Amino acid sequence: MAVKIGFNSAITFGQSGSFYSSEILLALGAGGIHYLSQNTATLLPLPNWLNIILPATQAVDIQYTPDAGTTWRSARQGTGNLIFADTAGSYRIVNGNAVGSVDIFLFASKQA
Repeated sequence: MAVKIGFNSAITFGQSGSFYSSEILLALGAGGIHYLSQNTATLLPLPNWLNIILPATQAVDIQYTPDAGTTWRSARQGTGNLIFADTAGSYRIVNGNAVGSVDIFLFASKQA
């Protein structure tokens, strides 16, 4: 049974009773594209609501596809985003930098 933790308590992500999964680091290579699916992001508990934290100084974009990969649209606002990612790769993260990798942090909001 999960340990109940009050809303006003600081918690460690991923611990018993936490509302969030452990924080996951995604190192995206220069010019890289990373699809969020069961095959490419095996550490993510998909499907789930994902919080994505992007570095503010980098050219990183979050994109979604409404038509199974024919069209990709930008979903990024500010330096992060909250998305509901399915298991099939309807979202991707694109590193627009020609050189240098970028560290992106993700964590899932646990569903009741």
